[in-house]
Amino acid sequence: MNHALKLTLVLLLPLFFCFGCGKSVQSPVVNGVNMHVDAEAQNGHFIKGRLVGQESSMYFRTFAPDSSVVANSSYGKLRLMALERRWEQNLDGSGIPAFSPDSKQVVVGSEGGLTFYSVQDGNESRRLKVPFHPIALKYSPDGTKLAVRDKESVRIIDEESGAVQYLFEGYNAWDTMLFSPDQSQFLVCRHVAGIVPAKSLDVYSMSTGRKIYEFSPKVSIRDASYSPDGRFISVATVAPPFQVQGTAYVLDAATGNVVHEWKVTGGVSSTAFSPDGQLVAFGTNEGDLGVGGAAWVYNVSSGMRNYRMDYSSSVNDVQFSPDGSLLAMAVGDGGFWNSGATVFYSLTNDSVVYSNPSNKAVHSIEFSPDGKYLAISSYFERGEILILEQETP
Repeated sequence: MNHALKLTLVLLLPLFFCFGCGKSVQSPVVNGVNMHVDAEAQNGHFIKGRLVGQESSMYFRTFAPDSSVVANSSYGKLRLMALERRWEQNLDGSGIPAFSPDSKQVVVGSEGGLTFYSVQDGNESRRLKVPFHPIALKYSPDGTKLAVRDKESVRIIDEESGAVQYLFEGYNAWDTMLFSPDQSQFLVCRHVAGIVPAKSLDVYSMSTGRKIYEFSPKVSIRDASYSPDGRFISVATVAPPFQVQGTAYVLDAATGNVVHEWKVTGGVSSTAFSPDGQLVAFGTNEGDLGVGGAAWVYNVSSGMRNYRMDYSSSVNDVQFSPDGSLLAMAVGDGGFWNSGATVFYSLTNDSVVYSNPSNKAVHSIEFSPDGKYLAISSYFERGEILILEQETP
């Protein structure tokens, strides 16, 4: 699922990612800062442990496709964390980085250029000068193109030369961007923080650079995601200014036509498809009674609701495990005083199998592609990376 939309406001807040708390089993240093495993967390069956290391605040994190490394971004700093080899490496740059599809390199932006680093050892491999300041990056599925977002526009550039193939203007620094799985489309959401509604969800052709269609629901778009086969787009929205009504959509990706539409009380903050594309999940910031939140899971073909989980706090993010057996939820209301949790719901057993409490609200979560790790980010609280059992309940 895409995280940039839900992190529009989070990127402006100090979220502290603390590595280095609790009893530990030490591992050797390998080209960076030593990391270790929290031994006190190894007693549970579902959670094997918590990966800890150097203290850092964390705005955004993304796993390499092969799950070997995670990149953290915070306060103009970027850090690579090698998960199995247990090392950390600071990188020069800022904003949201991108891993190549083969997991061999990570690219980061800085004023006037792009810097490419080797994932194997964290060393710089090359630099590419560009006449703008990259804020966020995304690789195309085939690795030949980069989508680069700055404060005013989005560019599709050649990964090797930096030549601009397409320029899409009129987008701000927080707008979401996604390639379709087959790379035939490029999606950009115009998102504005606060009570001003998002203008549209725009889909462009990657063969011509022309806009195919524009989806303008006249409400604030909070999140969007392609189905694994690229046939559908799920969209999470909320109606400003008081966010008392939200709508969850599934669109036909080829035409932009609405396939399913579900009205809910409260705002819809996040969305994700299951790995097989048969289910779509949405997280909301209020339940039916106007308090708390809920996670809703629908059948994509029939539009029928399969599951619903209610909570006393907002459900800020939803993510399916790579094997499709679990739905993980980031729970909690934003603020200095509110607690939260990461909840694991078994779709096989139709029950909660684990809840990981946090002193502050959890705003986002992400499974590693191999399902071995889950990265957690919390409001004004240290984040963590959970080491999961390989066979989930």
